[in-house]
Amino acid sequence: MQHRIRAAALIVKKGRLLLVKHVHPESGSVFWVPPGGGVNAGQESIYDAATREVLEETGLRVTLGRILYIREFVDMEMHLHNLELFILADRFDGKLTIDNLRPGDLDSRYIKEVGFLSPAEMRDLNIFPHELKAQFWMDIESGATAKYLGQQVGDSRKLPET
Repeated sequence: MQHRIRAAALIVKKGRLLLVKHVHPESGSVFWVPPGGGVNAGQESIYDAATREVLEETGLRVTLGRILYIREFVDMEMHLHNLELFILADRFDGKLTIDNLRPGDLDSRYIKEVGFLSPAEMRDLNIFPHELKAQFWMDIESGATAKYLGQQVGDSRKLPET
C-alpha cells in the first residue's frame, strides 16, 4: 500500500460549500468531495497542491488560510493510505468550470460536476468527509483549527449510502 498526502480546499460562498461530484466509471458510485488532490512530493507544499488542484478541478483561483481538518482515508481500491488536509479558503475568484480537466487524465474519468451546495442540498448525498454536512458549519463559525477526523477505510467502487 502506498502513502499519499492529499490537500483540499474548503471554499464557502453565501452559506454554500464548493464540492466536486465524482462518479466511479465502472460501478457508478457517486460521491462529492472538496476540490483537492495529491501533493507532488518534493515539488510543492500542501497549500501549493490545494491551490493547483482547485484551479484544475473548478477553474477558481484561491487564497488559502487555516487548516481545518486532518483525516486518514485508506482507499482499498487504489491501495492508497491517504493523509488528507482540508484547508479553509480566505478568498477565491474566477469562473466555475470543469473544462480545465485534461482529457484522458484520471480526474476527467471521475469528475462530472462542480458546484456550491447548501447543507440542505448535501443532506442525502455521499459527502466526504461526512463532517462537512453539519459539523463543518459550526467549526468555521467557532474558528476551530486542525481537528483530527480519524481514519476511514473504504472502496470507491461500493460506497456506503449516507
